[in-house]
Amino acid sequence: MPIPNLPIYPSGAALTEFRNTIPSPQEWDDLVGLYVKAIYDAWSQLQQAVVDVGAAAAVSANFAYRNLVILAGDEARADTETKVRITADEIGIEGVIVQGVDITADITADLDTGTLAANTKYPIWLGTNGVGGVKVLLSEAFLRGDLTLDAGEDGYEHWRRVGALRTNGSSELYRIIQRGARVDFDHSLTEMQVLTDGTSGTIAPIDCSPFVPPTARTVHLAAYGERTSGSDPITISLHHGDTLVTGIGPAILYADVAHTSFEPRTLALDADQRCGYAIGSGNAKLQAYVPAYEDAI
Repeated sequence: MPIPNLPIYPSGAALTEFRNTIPSPQEWDDLVGLYVKAIYDAWSQLQQAVVDVGAAAAVSANFAYRNLVILAGDEARADTETKVRITADEIGIEGVIVQGVDITADITADLDTGTLAANTKYPIWLGTNGVGGVKVLLSEAFLRGDLTLDAGEDGYEHWRRVGALRTNGSSELYRIIQRGARVDFDHSLTEMQVLTDGTSGTIAPIDCSPFVPPTARTVHLAAYGERTSGSDPITISLHHGDTLVTGIGPAILYADVAHTSFEPRTLALDADQRCGYAIGSGNAKLQAYVPAYEDAI
């Protein structure tokens, strides 16, 4: 008498039929290959969809550019520090893709309005007529709606800000090398100083606005620390914005020497182009400089 609830295993013809349903080793390999291919194809389609959506969003949001380079001052390969040269393999301008850009402008001749002034920031605007023509317009306007277009820009309806320049006290351009959104100054650090002898023990602002446009999002801040008394190590904190930011720790600078230079730290700026610092050791002072920043173009 059979024991209740035990499985009844196939035998005879049923067992033969069951064995015939088991794939051979070669069939197993083929099945695995098909499954892997199906998974890879599905993943590739998903990735392509993400790329397509991202590219469409970039163009529509005006973020598309490839190999954008801006040279200003002597870096523009000119004999004057009023020149700016813009090159790009391609760039999106209000939905229009322009390829093979290579154009040079002179800030003394290509201002939208007014005359060149000292210690002033000038946004760089790139325009197109939609059929391959490209123009550069330099302006004090950081907003598209504030641009002043005259007869020379007739037909050029698409404009995009691609960077910003700054003049010195002699109305000459600060030399810059811009690659994509990153802007590096081609000057000694002493010319780009934004903090002198900072000694605050609590978080205090470092105003980077003299060299950084209002559209900048981050700054690459170089620092020099110097011991003012005793022999304790120097401890300095550099902060995003000019206050403590929840969830984002400060950059800590530490040195067990009397004075030292620190490698630039990347810090987020607040709406007034400020970051912050604090002397943690109580025995030091800080000099800060702006060798580079990231622009929101």
